[in-house]
Amino acid sequence: MERLDSKTPYAMKAQGHLTISRAELNEAFRLLKKLCKPRPDEEAVLSYDGGCLHVELGGMTVTPGATGTWAGQVRIPGSYLMGLVKLPPAGDPLVVKVESGRLHFGSSSIGCASQDAWTRVIELPMNPTTAQILSLQFDFSPEEIEASGYAKVVRETEERVARKIAKAALELEGLHISAHAIREFVYAQLKSGYKDGFPPI
Repeated sequence: MERLDSKTPYAMKAQGHLTISRAELNEAFRLLKKLCKPRPDEEAVLSYDGGCLHVELGGMTVTPGATGTWAGQVRIPGSYLMGLVKLPPAGDPLVVKVESGRLHFGSSSIGCASQDAWTRVIELPMNPTTAQILSLQFDFSPEEIEASGYAKVVRETEERVARKIAKAALELEGLHISAHAIREFVYAQLKSGYKDGFPPI
């Protein structure tokens, strides 16, 4: 896990209008289609550095060249972005804009969450383990986790682990070991392993 630069060079919320050539878009989408395997509830984070549109999802970033003006970051469902990857909208160049709380990607649009530029502070590896996801809480605040697009991923992972703990408690019911005790043990081991640099299991 990596903490990214969280400085905010803009004081504005996300807004903008960019144009991207079909060639640039095709290459970015080719990389996403080949390499990006986001979790179902992960969010993509989009921003602009003055020359490229940064699209971050699933532990990777693609940076198609773009021209225009843009301030701030937006978060959209990763599933929506991957849908665009499979069936790209028409247009050359393609217009990408943020307007009235929606991200418009060519003829397609979706509601987006807006935040100050470069708010994202977390970078998980591609295909993060359960331990890596749950360990985010040891270094980052809930606000930082949400701004980085991982809030739903963390919540889903916690719920999945809670179900496994409940099942284990049923198996150990005759030994009078509660789900609470198992959870305390699991998270103590997780925190200990995190400090010691646990292997990616």
